[in-house]
Amino acid sequence: MAGQRDVLKIPYNALLSGPTSGMPWGPNDQHPRAVSQKYWEVVCPGSERRVVNADEVMKQVDRESDGIKMLTDWAKLMRDMPERCVEIQGTQVFDFYLIGSTRILSLWETFKNHPTVRLLEDSEVVKNGVRENMSKLQKINGAQRPYIPKTTGTIEGLLGIHIRRGDYRGDLGKDNGHCFGLGRWGATYSGWSQLPEMHDKYDSPSREGVEGGQYTPEIKEYYLKHCLPTPRQVIARIREIQRESHTHLSHIFVANNAEDEYLADLRQELVADGWEADNIVTSKDLRLNWQATSVSNVVDMAILARAEVFIGNGWSSMTSNIVMRRLTTGQTPASTRLW
Repeated sequence: MAGQRDVLKIPYNALLSGPTSGMPWGPNDQHPRAVSQKYWEVVCPGSERRVVNADEVMKQVDRESDGIKMLTDWAKLMRDMPERCVEIQGTQVFDFYLIGSTRILSLWETFKNHPTVRLLEDSEVVKNGVRENMSKLQKINGAQRPYIPKTTGTIEGLLGIHIRRGDYRGDLGKDNGHCFGLGRWGATYSGWSQLPEMHDKYDSPSREGVEGGQYTPEIKEYYLKHCLPTPRQVIARIREIQRESHTHLSHIFVANNAEDEYLADLRQELVADGWEADNIVTSKDLRLNWQATSVSNVVDMAILARAEVFIGNGWSSMTSNIVMRRLTTGQTPASTRLW
């Protein structure tokens, strides 16, 4: 009907594989496996559930505490409940105030060694999406067949970059995009992009004497360069990182939600800088079936996680997740960079 739209429901196991989507926790591990909502409704009917209001719990948990303390407090709360079925309703347990601060970093050692991360894999839908496009992403010699490396593998010669525009840019000619808002409030990098082993640190000009919601020209310039780089700034950063990494990259994959004009300008600048036109691939150039199209962002992430070198946006949650995937699957901080 006019004015209505259908919401696409995507099952977890189309996005990823591992314990989070119902796979085993590992050999001889008897922890309960994740189940579908349909099965949950059967084994835990409403009459048998303990409903926890997260808003009420968060009033008791110090919102300014480190992530590990917040996790410990929640874990104790859950362990002390006698009910076998517990449902959490209300606010986020780990909200963007935590994720956007260094307080989240206290969770890193526990998080990266947990089975949900150690056993995390791409779904078959995502793997097939990557496999179908490997010939675009790597150099093929003679009879060599394109292949998809394992999650812990590397697509040699590939530079993967993440360019976030859309809501980050806002309306053309207006300072109403997300990057401008980040600058006005002095937001630091987000999530795992803040890890101390990362080479590229948040280093904005001082906000001394600058009121909240405002920025100086110098602060604005810093945020736009690192959050919303122009095609020429992208080229300059790529050159800089290539010099530092001493890598020989032949292909480039641009994961993006950018407007066509920006992509055309970027492609032109890349070719002018020596990249072969046929070796420049964007999200829009990928060949995906209907299943992979529905999880195209995850296909982008799977490619970026395997790229020999990656450059992303330090304020983006997508970049943060790619950083996590790279650092937990054998890629190095030196090959995992930010604008």
